[in-house]
Amino acid sequence: MAEIARLLDDPDCRLLTLVGPGGMGKTRLAIEAATRLVQTHADHGKFAHGVFFVPLEAVLEGENIASAVISVITEESGFPLHAGAPLQQQLLAYLKDKEILLLLDNFEHLMAAAGLLSAILRAAPAVKLLVTSREAIGLQEAWYYPISGMALPATTPDSSPASVEADAVRFFVQCARRTQPGFTLAAERTTVLRICQMVEGMPLAIELAAAWLKALTPQQIVRELERGLDILTARFQNIPARHRSIRAVLDHTWSLLDTEEREAVQRLSVFLGSFQSAAATEVAGASLFTLAMLVDKALLRVHPDRRYQLHELTRQYAAERLPGAATVTLRDTHATYYAALVRQQRPYLFTGTYQQAIATIAADYDNILHAWQWIIDAIRQGRDELPATTLLQQMVEVLATYYLSRSLWLSGQALFSQAAQVMEAAGWGVSGGDHLAQRDRQAMWVHLRLYIGQFHFEMGQYRLSLALAEELMELCRALKLEHTLALALLLYGRTQMRRGVTDAAIAALEEALAESKRLGLAVAYAEALINLGMTASNQGRYTQARAYFEQVLALYQEMGYRPWVARALTNLGTTYSRQRDYERAQPYYEQSLAIAREEGNQVQIMINTSNLGGVERGFGRYQLSESYYQQSLALAQNLSDKRWIAANLNGIATTYLDQGDLLAAEHALREAVAVAHRNESTPDTLGSIARLGHVLARRGQIEVALRALAFVEQHPSAMARDRLFNEPLLAELRSELPATLFAEAAAWAASQSLEEVVHWLETLSMPQTGWLLPPLHSSPTGQREPQ
Repeated sequence: MAEIARLLDDPDCRLLTLVGPGGMGKTRLAIEAATRLVQTHADHGKFAHGVFFVPLEAVLEGENIASAVISVITEESGFPLHAGAPLQQQLLAYLKDKEILLLLDNFEHLMAAAGLLSAILRAAPAVKLLVTSREAIGLQEAWYYPISGMALPATTPDSSPASVEADAVRFFVQCARRTQPGFTLAAERTTVLRICQMVEGMPLAIELAAAWLKALTPQQIVRELERGLDILTARFQNIPARHRSIRAVLDHTWSLLDTEEREAVQRLSVFLGSFQSAAATEVAGASLFTLAMLVDKALLRVHPDRRYQLHELTRQYAAERLPGAATVTLRDTHATYYAALVRQQRPYLFTGTYQQAIATIAADYDNILHAWQWIIDAIRQGRDELPATTLLQQMVEVLATYYLSRSLWLSGQALFSQAAQVMEAAGWGVSGGDHLAQRDRQAMWVHLRLYIGQFHFEMGQYRLSLALAEELMELCRALKLEHTLALALLLYGRTQMRRGVTDAAIAALEEALAESKRLGLAVAYAEALINLGMTASNQGRYTQARAYFEQVLALYQEMGYRPWVARALTNLGTTYSRQRDYERAQPYYEQSLAIAREEGNQVQIMINTSNLGGVERGFGRYQLSESYYQQSLALAQNLSDKRWIAANLNGIATTYLDQGDLLAAEHALREAVAVAHRNESTPDTLGSIARLGHVLARRGQIEVALRALAFVEQHPSAMARDRLFNEPLLAELRSELPATLFAEAAAWAASQSLEEVVHWLETLSMPQTGWLLPPLHSSPTGQREPQ
């Protein structure tokens, strides 16, 4: 609104055209902008001779425009008509010395008479024209201002004030309250946002949708919108017939197009969301000239990055008019194009230019998913004319890397799992002997499921990732899928490392390392190296771990892939922090965090923020430590990363423990145990049990504390850092207690499973007392080690 008023106030702008599809509220905007401009300049006599609104909907011929303008002026302020003189000549003479704003509404069907507008501007230097139209006016004097939908929330629907204040949402609420005076947004926020997004903020569509609240719930309105356009209909008596339904609006727009324009819009309806001109040409046969023509007619809008987009309701309308056979051909072409586009990003992955690939996928994400779903539907239907296996081979690796690099694990897992289920139902998981096509299909099914396992791993769902890894390793060996086998070995080794099954992890990772080297798989080779380093670090073999990390850092630097450079630096820092050498650890973490922030890598930001929390705790700066941990915990919860939720809870609890807040420490540790154990993160579960042992000891429950500590000490999956953490307390207890207590605790621990110990701790009651043993304050020999 302010921008339109500003343009009208510009002396150089004398013909401003508001161009947009029907139902966008062009008329309302024009009237409000003109009113605001007049009010702003009320003291200065702006448009001293008046502002006149001239509706042109009923004017069928261009020669009658002058008559329509004269009629409005006559009605509002009088017009000196002269018999015999042409009306256009009389209008120009009248306007010659006037300071007037003429608002000409609905000009799109009168384009042949646009010359009158030029004549007015030449004859009357103080007159300005504000014109609304569904099509741009082809005059040099015309300033073009596109009108799209009302503002929508820029983020995922949530309860933030910004979402509530979005123009489209506020307008829906206003319309809803005309139907239901007691309507409130609080209970229906997510659904209302969904409705506004589905109609892309079109004011008329929002108004028509809200009118259905008389008979339907917001959720039912969404379901009807998903079926098509027909719900967007109303019978208000004071709305023009062409605005009583979206279909009527679009019918009118369609009637203004010639055959070539209609066919172009029909073909462009294959695109979901925005698209580039190259895609429009290759998929839909639309030239730049055609695109420009459709932009002028407000059927296409152009984004600042020069991408094009049909309004979603226009797209649906045009798609309905595309013959069935033509739809199949277009969708096949569309899928083939976007599969190739995805494949073209592969060389950029894990390089210094990886952001180029990520940006391309992000920009075309809607169409890539549209293409993917069409391919999966072809598999479901058994339609062999579309080369589904080939197209998926082009897409799977790049798409999986996109989801993994952006921490979109749940979205990736859902998409790939749905595809794998369709493939399995279509027989892709069945061995086909020597039949090459079936072998290729089965190999694709196996490869797709490997990435499902990776998504499970990243979300801390180790039971699921382990089961898949074990199954896929066996299949890969049977089918001689060497490349996929190396990746399955990596998944298995990484999962077992997180589960604390160290021997199995090392064996799988070393095999993956050898296979990756033999096959020339640089990324898999580097992944095997860094995970072998993490396994060595977990066991306390820090010199060996550092050697692995330094080797992999050099590889990552050579690749130019900065997210993994940050990852290597993090692990180098951890080799020092686990030895309580915080002075040397801190620079590695800070350097890694700086890279992560520059790259927007939320996972590395989360990890390094947590690690810095541990460093600050080691320095005894507890308030700063807890702040770091809380920041990291919030990120972990946002990413649904269960492993780091547990790790941060352990870190927070240890900070509380150092400060003597046993109750807060206990609460955090009980939650950490539950999260870690539920996800089979055995080392993190043991870390929580160790810290609960400290809480028990400080409360004077010595025998149960010894049991918890003894279980951690004897468990093969306990990390060296947790044994180091326990040393000072165990030494203190040994100096004060009889050896028989330790022997009894060790015997008890040897008889228990992890499941039994977790259940025992869950049911264990802890007295709410203070310190019964003195706290172990941070010191050169007693500092707490970070997670």
